[in-house]
Amino acid sequence: MSMSHYQKSLKIFPETEAVFLPNGRPPNEGERWVQSELAATMRRIAGDGTDGFYSGRTAELIVQTMEKYGGLI
Repeated sequence: MSMSHYQKSLKIFPETEAVFLPNGRPPNEGERWVQSELAATMRRIAGDGTDGFYSGRTAELIVQTMEKYGGLI
């Protein structure tokens, strides 16, 4: 089976591939899809309000990723 354009584009960044291609493929319809890092981020925001996004661990992770890939933030 050949890889779709969608799958190829998700493989550009390892982090994106890990989230959107668990087990190396897109989840099947009805298959449970867990995003534990997103859940942790949402818990920080829910618990800490704007500080849960703009400072602390979430902000650190955003900065690390932007620096790693030459982002603009």
